[in-house]
Amino acid sequence: MERALFNFGRAAQSLFATKLSQGKARLEFERPENREFWLAGYQYIKSLIMKGTYRTALEWAKFLLALDPENDPYCMLLMIHHLALRAYESQYLLDIYGSRMLGDWSTLIAHMSPSLALAAMQLREPVRARSFLKQSIERLPWLFCRLFQELNLDNPPPSIWGAESRTDAENLLSEIYIRQTKDLWNTPEATALLMEVAHASNKLDYGDLPKLDNKIINLNVARFVYLDNTPALMALVPSQLLHRSNNSDSDPLPPDRNIFSWDSQRMLFAHNGNSRGMDRAFGDHFDPIAALRALIPGLGNNHAEDGEQGITDNELREFLETEVNRQGATAAATNSGDESEYGDDDDEDEEEGEAVDQPRASGARRLYELFFGSRSRGQAEDAQDEAEPDPDSHEHGHENEPGDH
Repeated sequence: MERALFNFGRAAQSLFATKLSQGKARLEFERPENREFWLAGYQYIKSLIMKGTYRTALEWAKFLLALDPENDPYCMLLMIHHLALRAYESQYLLDIYGSRMLGDWSTLIAHMSPSLALAAMQLREPVRARSFLKQSIERLPWLFCRLFQELNLDNPPPSIWGAESRTDAENLLSEIYIRQTKDLWNTPEATALLMEVAHASNKLDYGDLPKLDNKIINLNVARFVYLDNTPALMALVPSQLLHRSNNSDSDPLPPDRNIFSWDSQRMLFAHNGNSRGMDRAFGDHFDPIAALRALIPGLGNNHAEDGEQGITDNELREFLETEVNRQGATAAATNSGDESEYGDDDDEDEEEGEAVDQPRASGARRLYELFFGSRSRGQAEDAQDEAEPDPDSHEHGHENEPGDH
C-alpha cells in the first residue's frame, strides 16, 4: 500500500499538493484511475487501524473525504467518528458533525450521533455529554436497545425497552455503529453514563419519530459494507447493489457513470467482465508476440495488426536465430579489430588469469534463450540420454565384447 501511494504521489502534479494544502483538491470518482487511488488509501487506512495508529488513520480518512466531500464515495463519514474518538480528536468530531458541510449526509450520519456524547466525555464536559446522549436515545431507541444487548446490560430502561428498527436502513446503520464503537462504550465510565441517561430519558411514540428510508442505502453505503467484508452486514444490503456484473476487488462497485481516459478502459467495461473481452481490452499487453512486434523493428510486419494468428512460433524462432547470428558476426568482427589494435595484451591477461571482457549478450539472444532456450536444452538432454548406454543393461563377464569398445 505504501509503494502504491508513493507512486500515485509521484504521478500527481505539483499543483495538486498546493490545492490539497488549501482544501481545494478534488478527484472525479467516475474516472477508473482515480478510484484506484481511493482504494489504495482505504486499504492503507485499514492497515493503520490494525496497527493501532488511529491518528494517522484519521488523517487519511480526512484526506479521502476532502477529495470529494459532496459525494463521499467511500463513506468516510461513517468511519471518522470512531477514529476521532480513538485518536482523542474529540473536538474535531464535534466540529465536523456540527458543520454545514454535511448537507444531505445529516440524515445518514444521525445513527453516528451517539459518538458525540463520548467525545464530550473525553473533553470532560459531563453536562454536554448527557445532553447529546439524551437526544440520541430519544431519537434512536432501537440502536440503544441493541447496544444494551451487546453490552450484556440487564433490565433495559422503559425509554428503549422493546424498541426495534423499522426499516432495513435503520437496522444496517445500527449494526455498523455497534460494531465500530461497542468497545468504546464497554468502559465503567461510559456504561454508567449510558445507564443514567437512559433511565432519565422519555419513551416517545414510534409514530412521532421519522423513519429512515431504505433509499438512503445507496451504492456508496453498499461499497462501504462490501469493503468492510463482514458477512452479517453484507446480508443487510440489497442484493442488487452488491451483485453487479462489473464488480471486482480492484474496482469495488464502480459507479454507473464512468469517464474514460483510454479506449482500453472503455472496452473493459463494455464486456462486463467477459474474460476474453478483458484480454482484448488491454491490446498487446496480454499478447507477448504482439508486444515483441512493437518492440523489435522488422518482426512480423507483414502480418495484419489486428489478425488473430499474427506471427507464428517458427517465424519468431527464425527471426531470432537470424538476429543472433547477425549480431554475433558483428561482435566477432569488433573483437578481431580490438585484438589487432592491442596486440598480445589479451593473451597476457589470459595467462595471468585476468578476466577478458566479452561482448554483452544481445537483446535478441536473450529473447531467444527466454523463448526457446529451455526447449533446446531439454531436447539436447534427451538426445544425450539416448546416446549414453544404460549401465544396468551390461552383465558381468561381457566386458570384452566388441560393442563395449
